[in-house]
Formats: sequence, C-alpha cells, structure tokens
Amino acid sequence: MRRTLVHAAAGAGCLLVASGTAVLPSRHPLPVTETDRYRRVAAHIDREVWDQVGGELCGCHVHLGDLERGEAPALAAHLRPWLPALHALCVNSPFCEGQDTGMAGTRWDRYLA
Repeated sequence: MRRTLVHAAAGAGCLLVASGTAVLPSRHPLPVTETDRYRRVAAHIDREVWDQVGGELCGCHVHLGDLERGEAPALAAHLRPWLPALHALCVNSPFCEGQDTGMAGTRWDRYLA
C-alpha cells in the first residue's frame, strides 16, 4: 500500500512522508526550524504542552483553497469513500515516550480545546 501511495503522490507532484510522534524520546531538545513561522509557533505553544511531547510532533494537513458554497458538498461526497483510508493515515502515533499507548493515535486527546 505504501508503495502505491508513494507513486500516486509523486504522480501528483507531491511527496509522501510517514509522520507521527517519535517512538522513542530524544535525549536532548530538538531545535525549532529556523524560520519566522516556526519560531512564532514555538513561542505560541504552551511550554508545558511542548515539554510533554518533547517537541517531537510531525503531521500533515491539506489546504483545499477557497471553495464556492456549492463545491463543499461535492467535495465531501467525493471524499466519503476515502474516509477509512484518511482516518488510517491520521492515527499514526501509537507511541509516546517509548511506550505503546494502546491507542491508534496519541495526539487527539492531548490538544482538546
């Protein structure tokens, strides 16, 4: 499956990256990417939250752009058959600080608003 996804992504001019939380924690703090954007993100995140995960999060999000009012339902209908696969791609963080959490993902309950 991964090979198929890699080829499909490459054909669309994209790069597939496996991501999630690190299986084992770092022995030292990871540096923040040296750009204004990431420095602002690091400054905005509560230090306690940052320390809980060691700053070792990686994730993916997709920007769809501005949709016309009628386009959103059509997009939702198009994506519906793909929801199980999209969900599987989202729950890629079963480990936290070297421990198997028993969950498919650990991020969802850490950052509830």
